[in-house]
Amino acid sequence: TGLNNTQYFDFGVHDDDLVSEVRLSVNFTASPALIPVRSQINIYLNGQLQQSVPIMAETIGKTGTVEVLLDPKLVKRTNQIAFEFVGHYQTICETPTSETLWVDINAPSQLTLQKQKIKLSNDLARLPAPFVDVSTIASSTGPMVFATSPDDTTKEAAALMASLCGKAAQWRGVDFPVYFNQLPADGHFFVFATNDSRPAFLKDLPPVNGPQIAMADVPNSRYAKMLIIAGRDSEDLLTAAK
Repeated sequence: TGLNNTQYFDFGVHDDDLVSEVRLSVNFTASPALIPVRSQINIYLNGQLQQSVPIMAETIGKTGTVEVLLDPKLVKRTNQIAFEFVGHYQTICETPTSETLWVDINAPSQLTLQKQKIKLSNDLARLPAPFVDVSTIASSTGPMVFATSPDDTTKEAAALMASLCGKAAQWRGVDFPVYFNQLPADGHFFVFATNDSRPAFLKDLPPVNGPQIAMADVPNSRYAKMLIIAGRDSEDLLTAAK
């Protein structure tokens, strides 16, 4: 409206996503009292003006759609799109409180991101990312991989890792599918390994001398990571998780 003329929308991008195109389809309805062209919608991405969209005569009082390309170089992990309404209903003596000053941004509007996965460095400083990503509103999936059915101590270690993920994800939620001696189909995961019991895909992992946590590339994957919780025995796994 004339008084409340800016609206913000947030979106996030995963750490391992590289955005190459940002396309915004804005479906809007403009007040029939607006002066065409002089009235406009300014679109910002992370504080940078991307395009000023004039409200044309043919869309006054009607629903219209405009396609806007945003600069992908401005995209970060957390982002904000702002719509600023500049409205005019007469040439002189206007007041921003006029009820004729309004534009609706409608639900069919869409933000489309062209993305590709990239391989991150094996840096524990990223934790809990990329295993739990809080940059978006989506829930996370954190598969747990064991060599065989785990004993109670190993289950406790896995529960601690699940608790850490849940604390980070908060209201987004996390799902924890369980795998035995096999790689999950896709994505990042947690794997528990002792010197005597480890999944076959970790057969080349050197024996450890105590509790150990490491991030590593998933075999045969271009981008997925695994967090290896390792130890001499299950007590070491619990210590590592703590």
